[in-house]
Amino acid sequence: MRTIQIVMPRCELREFVRAFAQRNISCSGEEIKQPDTASLEHILAFEFGDPARTDYTNGKSKFLPRIHVVGSQTSHSGCAYFAGHHDGFGIFLKPLASWELFHIPPAVFANENGTAEI
Repeated sequence: MRTIQIVMPRCELREFVRAFAQRNISCSGEEIKQPDTASLEHILAFEFGDPARTDYTNGKSKFLPRIHVVGSQTSHSGCAYFAGHHDGFGIFLKPLASWELFHIPPAVFANENGTAEI
């Protein structure tokens, strides 16, 4: 079973945030595969429950950190795999929000998927 709930931000946040999303996945058998796609926005993601794995097109594979940033993607970079019980929450930032909020150029996150912990 897989559910996704999407909520629009309050007026005060709409300049920086496109949407909030919560994903719940329960697998009783095989893993669920989710291909990555090209996108303009950055996502600040929080992972709860069983860890998710990403297999990249270059042959590398890694488990996603509990808190990570998915940068804008210029092309398909791989697939995420979910097994067991997974809960995730994402803050979908507008393309220039990283600069406007943190003075981090958006290009720093381009084609990246890495930890967001300090």
